[in-house]
Amino acid sequence: YENMLKNRLISKSSYESVHTQKISLMDKISALKMKKEVQYSNLKKAKKAYKLSVVTQKEILEIDKEIDALKASYKALKEGLKGLENKISYTHLYAPFDGIIAKRFIVAPRVVKKGSPIYAIADPKKLYCEVLLSEKKMHGVKKGNHVKITVDAIEDRDYEGEVESIAPTSASTFSLVPRDIASGEFTKLDQRFVVRIKLEDTTSLRAGMGATVAIARENE
Repeated sequence: YENMLKNRLISKSSYESVHTQKISLMDKISALKMKKEVQYSNLKKAKKAYKLSVVTQKEILEIDKEIDALKASYKALKEGLKGLENKISYTHLYAPFDGIIAKRFIVAPRVVKKGSPIYAIADPKKLYCEVLLSEKKMHGVKKGNHVKITVDAIEDRDYEGEVESIAPTSASTFSLVPRDIASGEFTKLDQRFVVRIKLEDTTSLRAGMGATVAIARENE
């Protein structure tokens, strides 16, 4: 176009129009080159980020596996702890009522067999009095009769009560060594019956104390 302009084969306006288009195209090419460089840089960053993401994904999978293993270990430890708590709970003793330990049969540390007694417990609020009453003195003694009790260990005080029950058999009926009467020899003995007395007040009393009992008969 320059040669054609010099030889006056085209007008100057045509040349300037083409020249302007050339400059515009060159600017576009330059802009596209810059855009290409930016895109290439972004591509490199994307590839790098992809590689990092792949590595991160592998790390995440490894961490997930570790988490699963820790969960399994936690579950096993929790079950083991529950088993230990159950075993510990077996060592706790619960009394069926409030009372006082009267005797200890086992001293720790010892392994206790099933069914073995550990403690003897007494309820001080439910003490009662038992009397071996001669059959000769049973006349007029019935359930509900008033009783006056004098305890040997407690002076200047009497306790009141009533007959709660009378044993249906004598104390010797179920003796470990019963009398042998197979030979025909027999000696009559005074039989005794267990009479249980319910106490109205148990203050200051302890199990096993000795006492003197006066039972009011039905006709008295």
